[in-house]
Amino acid sequence: MTQDEFRDQFSGTVSRQRMGISLTEEQALSVLADDAMLYRWYTWSGAANYVRVVSPPPHVSQRQPLSWFAKSMIAMPFLLVIAGVLGYYNTQVQADPDRGNSDIAAIYACEEAVAQNLKSPASADFNSSAAGGNPWVVQGVVDSENSFGARLRSTFECSVTFRNGASQTTVVRLE
Repeated sequence: MTQDEFRDQFSGTVSRQRMGISLTEEQALSVLADDAMLYRWYTWSGAANYVRVVSPPPHVSQRQPLSWFAKSMIAMPFLLVIAGVLGYYNTQVQADPDRGNSDIAAIYACEEAVAQNLKSPASADFNSSAAGGNPWVVQGVVDSENSFGARLRSTFECSVTFRNGASQTTVVRLE
C-alpha cells in the first residue's frame, strides 16, 4: 500500500477501525494535516510493508512450456557425459589383466571342472574353499549320485590360474 492509499483509508472512520487505529475525527484530521505525523502512522501500522498482489496486464503473455526439442537439447549434454563415463569404465574393466581373479571365481571354475568328471553333475552339492591368489588352491568335498543313484562323498583339490580374464583349471585330486 502506498502512502497516498494509506492517506485515503486513514481519512475514513470505518477504514481506520479496519486497520486497528482508534482515533477521533479531530485527532485523525490533525494527523492528516502533518505529513511527518502521517508517515509515522504509515510505518507504525505496517502499511508500508503491505504488498499488493497485482496480476500481470492482459497484453503480457505468460511463459510457454518448452517443446520436446528444447527439452531434449537441454538433456543431451547430461546424457553424453553419462555415456562417456560408462564407456570409460567399460574400457577400464576390459583392460584389467586380473579381471575375475578372486576366490569366488576360482571356486566356481574348480567346481565346474570337477562337475565334468562326475557321473551326475546335476546332483552335485559342493562345499569348497580357496586359498592363495593366482594360482588359487581350491579344496573341498562334493556329494553326488553315482551310476546307481547312490549318493557318494568325494574330496577334491584344484589349482586355478587367471590370465587376461580367462581361467586355467587343473584338477589335482578327485577321490
